[in-house]
Amino acid sequence: NIANQLCPRDTGLFTDFIKNTDTEPKEYTVNTQGAASVWATSVPTGFILAPGEKKIIYTYATPGKNAVPGTYSLDLIVSGSGETETLSHPVIVKNCFGAEFSADAQEAQVCPVETAKYEFSISNSGEYRETYDLSLEGQIKEKVSLSDNVITLDKNGQKNILAFVTAPSDSGEFEFTVVAKGKTTNVVESFPFILKVKPCFDFSVEVEKSSYDFCEHTVVEVPIKVSNLGTAVNSYDIKLDGPKWARLDKEFAQL
Repeated sequence: NIANQLCPRDTGLFTDFIKNTDTEPKEYTVNTQGAASVWATSVPTGFILAPGEKKIIYTYATPGKNAVPGTYSLDLIVSGSGETETLSHPVIVKNCFGAEFSADAQEAQVCPVETAKYEFSISNSGEYRETYDLSLEGQIKEKVSLSDNVITLDKNGQKNILAFVTAPSDSGEFEFTVVAKGKTTNVVESFPFILKVKPCFDFSVEVEKSSYDFCEHTVVEVPIKVSNLGTAVNSYDIKLDGPKWARLDKEFAQL
């Protein structure tokens, strides 16, 4: 029965028929019990039926705003002349508030200090219009900016969001998370992203040895090895700090 599947703050109606099958008039009292009874009201709560007479009892159930999704018991206890009948109505509280993230890619690769762009969408998977605050968590959250910080979505509505990330100067793998929190509900959803910073500009300088002995007026060649350890072609200015009689055979290299 779909009537017992409710969102918080929605009202479900349950109807029960009571018939006096005795040969004498009977007085009846109605009570509710079970986990959902705190949300329920039955009318009438007391009445008298003549022999063969029927009565309809209406029970209204309205789960509270903060009701946790799940199945709750609701029992209608009808008593009369020492007899008791129990009528059960499970109340199912649905998950009526939610947000869903989706993205074609959750990972980007860039060189140090470059800007990475992520595109993702947030959809309202709940039953009601909702406004979401967007925030950031994770080790590089200070380096991330979002195109929107607050969005309002109708039921099944969707919004595309951009995230721009300035990569750290060091290479490595970094993470950040976008968090969406409902303003009118306690729904919270999150979505993680990975940023891989490649060692695009790493290089090394090596010499065979650090000291030489030689006589005056002689020429000694000191090999210097410059290696591009990065993933991109790079240009290098080479400068020499030393006595005036020392010089470089080249002051520029592209590797």
